[in-house]
Amino acid sequence: MRHDSDLSASYRRNTCDLGGDFPDIPADAWPSGICTDLGNVSQSIPAIHPYVGVDSYQFANHQPEFAGYCVGNTADLAIVRTATALAWTAIDAATDPELRSRLISS
Repeated sequence: MRHDSDLSASYRRNTCDLGGDFPDIPADAWPSGICTDLGNVSQSIPAIHPYVGVDSYQFANHQPEFAGYCVGNTADLAIVRTATALAWTAIDAATDPELRSRLISS
């Protein structure tokens, strides 16, 4: 997965503006071997693949315990915040002349 640094910065800024944070998670805490088609797409066009935090760091997707963290106000807020930040990031990409030009020419 190749994350576009400008889109990542925009997403991070928008998430923080919405009250989200980016906790320092050690690199070895991230799951390895994750496979996604977006990883292939990102080799050709600018892309980001942000995670949605639901305060479940000890459990990963597809573990039964993870499901419990995906229910309730914390998860609902995380989904709304993430969707809004992604929408704002798309707006940034469309309205920033330099970023838009670079993304279109990629």
